[in-house]
Amino acid sequence: MSGEDRRSRDTYGSHQTAHFHITAALAEANSLDDLQTEFSSLDGELLLEFKKGIQADPFHRLSSWSSRNLVNVCRWTGITCSTDQRVISLDLSGMQLSGSISGILGNLSRLVHLDLSNNALNGSRLPEDLGRLKNLQILALDGNNITGRLPNPLGQCLKLRVLSLSGNLLDGSIPFYLGEMENLTELHLNENQLTGSLPVSLASSAKLQTVNASFNKLGGNIPQEFGGLQELTILDLRSNEFNGSIPEELGRLQNLEELWLKDNNLSGSIPVALTNCSSLRILRLERTGLTGPIPADVGNLRHLEVLSLFRNSLTGDVPRSLANCSALQVIEVGWNKLNGEIPHEIQNFPELYWFTINDNQLTGEMPSFHNMPQLQYFSAENNLLTGTIPDSLYNCSSLQVVRIGNNPLGGQVSSQIGKLTDIQEFSAFSANLNGSMPLEVGNCSALVAFDLGWNSLTGSIPGFFTDLVNLEVFSIAGNHLEGVVPWGIGEMCLMAPLWYLDLGVNRLNGTIPDNIGNCTKLRYLSVLTNQFSGPVPLFISNFTALEILDLRANNFEGGVEAKWFLLPALKALYISGNNFRGELPKELGSALNLEEFWASSINLTGSIPAEVQQLGNLRVFSANNNSLQGPIPPFGARIQILELADNAFGGKFPTSLENPELQSLTLHGSGLGGEITFNFSLLPRLQTLILSNNSFTGSLPESLLQHCGDLILLDLSKNDFSGSISSFTHNLTELQVLSLAENRLTGGIPGWIWSLPELSVLNLASNNLTGNLPKDYSLLKKLMMNSSDNEVSVPVENSADTPYYNFYYVVGHQISFSRSSFIIYKVSDISNDSLSGPFPSGLISFSFRPSFIIYKVLDISNNSLSGPFPSGLSTLAGLQFLNLANNNIFGVISGVRFEDMALLVSMDLSNNSLSGTFPPGLDQLMSLSFLSLANNDLTGDIILDFPDNATCKLQVLSLAGNRFTGNFPTSISQCKDVKVLDLSFNQLVGALPDFHDAMPMSELVILQISSNRLEGAIPPWVWQLPELQVIDFSENNFTGRITTNFSGLLGLGMNSNLSTTTTSSATTDYGISVRFSTLLWAKGVALRYTYILSTFAFMSLSNNELTGEIPHEIGSLTKLRGLNLSRNNLDGEIPSTIGSITSLEGLDLSRNRLMGFIPSEIFHMNSLAALNLSVNNLSGPIPSNSPEYQTNTLFTTAALFPGNEGLCGPPSNKSCESSPPSPDPTLVPGRTSSNTFGEWVSLQAFLIGVVIGHVGFSLMLLSSRMRSTFSRLLGLPSPSDRFRQVSYGVYTVPQ
Repeated sequence: MSGEDRRSRDTYGSHQTAHFHITAALAEANSLDDLQTEFSSLDGELLLEFKKGIQADPFHRLSSWSSRNLVNVCRWTGITCSTDQRVISLDLSGMQLSGSISGILGNLSRLVHLDLSNNALNGSRLPEDLGRLKNLQILALDGNNITGRLPNPLGQCLKLRVLSLSGNLLDGSIPFYLGEMENLTELHLNENQLTGSLPVSLASSAKLQTVNASFNKLGGNIPQEFGGLQELTILDLRSNEFNGSIPEELGRLQNLEELWLKDNNLSGSIPVALTNCSSLRILRLERTGLTGPIPADVGNLRHLEVLSLFRNSLTGDVPRSLANCSALQVIEVGWNKLNGEIPHEIQNFPELYWFTINDNQLTGEMPSFHNMPQLQYFSAENNLLTGTIPDSLYNCSSLQVVRIGNNPLGGQVSSQIGKLTDIQEFSAFSANLNGSMPLEVGNCSALVAFDLGWNSLTGSIPGFFTDLVNLEVFSIAGNHLEGVVPWGIGEMCLMAPLWYLDLGVNRLNGTIPDNIGNCTKLRYLSVLTNQFSGPVPLFISNFTALEILDLRANNFEGGVEAKWFLLPALKALYISGNNFRGELPKELGSALNLEEFWASSINLTGSIPAEVQQLGNLRVFSANNNSLQGPIPPFGARIQILELADNAFGGKFPTSLENPELQSLTLHGSGLGGEITFNFSLLPRLQTLILSNNSFTGSLPESLLQHCGDLILLDLSKNDFSGSISSFTHNLTELQVLSLAENRLTGGIPGWIWSLPELSVLNLASNNLTGNLPKDYSLLKKLMMNSSDNEVSVPVENSADTPYYNFYYVVGHQISFSRSSFIIYKVSDISNDSLSGPFPSGLISFSFRPSFIIYKVLDISNNSLSGPFPSGLSTLAGLQFLNLANNNIFGVISGVRFEDMALLVSMDLSNNSLSGTFPPGLDQLMSLSFLSLANNDLTGDIILDFPDNATCKLQVLSLAGNRFTGNFPTSISQCKDVKVLDLSFNQLVGALPDFHDAMPMSELVILQISSNRLEGAIPPWVWQLPELQVIDFSENNFTGRITTNFSGLLGLGMNSNLSTTTTSSATTDYGISVRFSTLLWAKGVALRYTYILSTFAFMSLSNNELTGEIPHEIGSLTKLRGLNLSRNNLDGEIPSTIGSITSLEGLDLSRNRLMGFIPSEIFHMNSLAALNLSVNNLSGPIPSNSPEYQTNTLFTTAALFPGNEGLCGPPSNKSCESSPPSPDPTLVPGRTSSNTFGEWVSLQAFLIGVVIGHVGFSLMLLSSRMRSTFSRLLGLPSPSDRFRQVSYGVYTVPQ
């Protein structure tokens, strides 16, 4: 079993119960003696008639069937008779008969058992005459080629116990009459083409033990009535199109042993009720679309042997109770969204042989393997696991596969690996491993694949290969290995079928050993980025199976050999960055399977061979930075990327490039010139065109922008173009980068440029342009612009909105937006890609970065980069904006002297796997305005000790979603301009400080400290923050009463005089304006911070220990849109003044001790969209003088009645004339941790954008655990469904 179910289980229980059914049927038939033996010959004649329909009998099994032998019918092959010589059983299964099934069998009136399974019988449908077999108990026709629908007369066989029709070509729906067969125990309809729904009538067949309808096209919901089939032991509905949720009623099936629902389109969560199926052995729910947690009580399934839940969207922890399922043989929970640590109890599984937890978000250490002696397959790759590889893993002597790569582990591969003599695959790539490779790997003679790539291994490659005679894949790329390639690899290849060898990105040197030529089965060979020297070995030309050869970034010498291109299977050849010389051979045209050829920076001379046109599969040809000359020849029809920059071709723009598939063309600095007359309509898919640093003249090519509507990057800079830009058309909705700098263009900047929706970089510098820049940049939210060295002006009245100029790094070219010849201010933006692997240290390393380049912005957010936190960041002394958010960077933030980064304005390290304590030195950064360390694994106290008399410029501080402890950081009060403070989801303790001297943080707009362990009374200063709009103190231990003085909360009250057009900003020494804005989804509209000031406000004090009455003064908070006071100990009546908050959209007062009537004013609040007053002691009539309550679905029994038994009147059915009953003692008000209706009002999805002029860093301050809850507050889709982030800009997506 390789993680998938074994489909070898017989289609109707391997006929394991068939013997029992036949015996019972024979006993019944033998008891019937009212028929005479003279009918025996009549049965024989009927069988001979059936035989006429058999077209092939390859084994002559029916040779005994003869008219001359009618007296011995009961001795014919496959025939069983009763005591009175009547045929009661016909079993011809597995005889490879072909032909049709004759309806004449319907005349065998005493037939009890009919089995024609596993033959090649066919027919347009089952004969209707079979319905006359009134005594039939077993009908097995599975494994044939029967088509059509199930005939209705079959429903007259009321004695049927087993109906097996699987493995045919039946179509149509499952007939309802099957539910009328009261004796039916097994139903096998799997592997057909049935459609429609599963009939509810089947629930009437109370004796059903097996229902198998898998591998069909059935849809609809799984009938909840199946929960009444108390004898059911197997329910197999896998590989259909069922939808809806799994019925809770299935939890009543105490005898259920196997439940197969995999490969359907289900929704919802795994029903907790399933944990009541105490007999369950197999639970297969993989690939069904399920969400929510794995039920905490899954441990109740003590007999469970197979638990398969992979490829769903399950969340939450791995339940500790799973340890109770000690009979488990298979655990598959990979490819979900599980988080938290693996419980240490998960270790006692003596029968477990298959264990997969890969591709989740699990943290902590790997489980112990002390009592898993049968374990054969373990996969935990692509998680956030830490610690070392446990020694107990090496004691699992039956292990065949170990996959633990892409985790921030650590430590070394132990020498104990040699004990795994059966291991076939060991994969630990990108696992932060160090040390050397143990020599004992050579004991693992069964190894097929060994991957330790992208770690920090040191030392040399050991010579352990001789005994690895089964090795096919070997990868140690991306380490720090030194020395030479061991001779043993080549010796191993004399026996081993090695086809994948990756030694790239190490420090290996010398030459490649000659005996590597023994590896003739190689399909992939990579030695890139090492220090190999000398000529490329001649044996390469003998690798006839080689598909990919990567020799990049070494010191290989010699010429580009013609023999390489004669390799028949070659698909990709990478030889860039070596010391080759000479010309490209004409044999290049013989590599007919070649798809990619990369040959930049290898000193090529001569011309590109004309034979390149013969390469019909070639997609990429890159030969930048050489000395190629002559005309550029035509390329094959499939060419997509053509890079020929920095060569010496000369002449005009090549007219040979008539390639409709071409997407990227780079001819930078290639000595081309003259007017461009090429018809760009021949390149309709062109996305990137770089013609910079040539000598092109004349006007800009009009056909380019008329016909290349997919252009993303266009660079025509540093040429001699003249004329105006206005003649261009503007069919360029995808254009992101436009550079026309350093030409001789004249006239104004046309208006169409300002309406390009995706434009991020615009460089028009050093031309002769005139006129004004526009006043409105609202359509250019992504733009970074440079129009220097022109005579354009900016209207004075709009100067505050003009963009700021910086350097933009794109496609390896430096487009300078600075006129300084010594300092280049650089923005390195590779955010929002799908980059993976180690953190690119070259971005900050002086060995890769010229000293004259000063980073202002470094943004690598929203990728899948991994590895430890980059310790060299403090060398970027000029850095102002740092964004590493949303990656897999791990480890302690060490080796960085933040105090040396004095210019830092914004830093976002959120949503990684950082650990350790609060990084020191951040409180010394007096320019820092934005700091987010949210959603990591940081611990300890929050240490912020600002220098005396220093001015703290911090405006946004988000530390949510960590494990910080200690008290609330009082020094934050020195930050007078702080607008957003988010310390939620930590472990802070103690009381909030009481600032007596002066009002702290008077600019605070968002105060979020939920889900901590804070206690004591809420201090008065909180209620005097004039700008406060969002306050969330939920899920703490606050006590005392709610204040009655809200007069200071101007941002929440009716007397707010805040301007709706005011934003806060800070100015750096470089004149860059840093603007903070908030984006929030409300009723489908993205509201910016300035608008929210007058339209959104929110307060949550839920799940604390507050007492007393709800103050009447709360009605003065007229700006509130959400109010949650649930799960406290509040008493008294609901104040009618709440009705004054006319903008309120969500109100939750549930689970308190409120009493009295419901104020009628609540039912006049037209904006109210969510209401919960349940679990209190409310009584009296529900206000009915407003017609809204009759139609508003929010005012339902679910929102009002639980725990409020004294309520009466519509919409309830309780008359107000009867006396109210006593409160239900089982509904206890106050705090609870359960997830109930009142959860809707958690604080949600505030997106803080730091905007550099028109350039914004988009940062999620609050955790993903909270986003969906806010959407429920207003009944909206998830913000992630309506919002996307693009490099340096925030954009809403039209729906």
